[in-house]
Amino acid sequence: MFIPTVLYSTLLLSLYLMLYSRLQTIGERAFYGTNLGSITLPNSLTDIGRAAFENLPNLVVELASGSRLQRIGAYAFSRSRNAFRGELTLPNSVEYIGDSAFAGGVLISSVFIGSNVRYMGGM
Repeated sequence: MFIPTVLYSTLLLSLYLMLYSRLQTIGERAFYGTNLGSITLPNSLTDIGRAAFENLPNLVVELASGSRLQRIGAYAFSRSRNAFRGELTLPNSVEYIGDSAFAGGVLISSVFIGSNVRYMGGM
């Protein structure tokens, strides 16, 4: 399953959205600037596209246990201040973190990054 680029960018979404267990990719700018408030990313998700969750001031993100996330695109969570409630723990499966993936005032007090990261852009 795939959420296409910009599909939800112009829609007002509910404050809570649980994604399907077969979802593998969230496309570029899929939720950019929406009113999405809370989301649990399923363990099937492997790729978060460029700016997929950018500019979501009320967003709170949770990764399902056993996450297989591999790639976080540039600006993926940029300007989403409260997305990680101060702590960011990325699973060992993450290999790529794009430029400015968590930039723009994202409040993170502690970061735990797995040992398999091969590329990490500027934050």
